[in-house]
Amino acid sequence: MELTAEEILKIMKEFFEGIDIEHSNLLQELTNKEAEQQDLLHELELNNLNAVEITKVAIDLKKVRKERRIIKNDIERVKTIKSFTDKYNNKFIVNEIKTLIKELYKLQKRQNNRQYEPRILKDRKIGEKNG
Repeated sequence: MELTAEEILKIMKEFFEGIDIEHSNLLQELTNKEAEQQDLLHELELNNLNAVEITKVAIDLKKVRKERRIIKNDIERVKTIKSFTDKYNNKFIVNEIKTLIKELYKLQKRQNNRQYEPRILKDRKIGEKNG
């Protein structure tokens, strides 16, 4: 499946717009996981738990730590991409892409509705409006 230039430009626009949002969302997820981890650690520290309760907290803590690691890996991936997008001033390039998409749309519309106004042979069909 081949993409048109317009489709590629829309994907590029979404890419440049989306990377900052994705980064922000991941940072919020990390903050939440770290707070969850702290809750579990404080539960261990401040409560008199029996062996079964300690085991349950430990299992939950292990799960939270794994989820946190996945988020941190995603943040690392997104930061690598973001360092690329930041070089090109996201807002500027997104605006340029939007403008280009609009210009291509206008061009396509003009080409699809092309009409010719005869200069000399005005009585010919060439000058009639279609539709």
